[in-house]
Amino acid sequence: MKNLRIEVGKKYRNRSGDVVQIISRWGSFMIPFKGVEENGYCEWWIKEDGTVPFSDGRNHKDLIEEITEPIKNGKQ
Repeated sequence: MKNLRIEVGKKYRNRSGDVVQIISRWGSFMIPFKGVEENGYCEWWIKEDGTVPFSDGRNHKDLIEEITEPIKNGKQ
């Protein structure tokens, strides 16, 4: 798995192919981020390395890559 730098406001793809946006940072150092699928169907907590709690590194909800928006009008 790639090393991801998880940040609030950024979008990532999980192993299932769903786009997940990080919507908040929580106070826990163990599970600091909350993400929501782009379709709004599912929310869950995400660890610093992009994995979900109790994952062995192969969970279908683990984040695998950052989504970068295409450049429009010279701005990203």
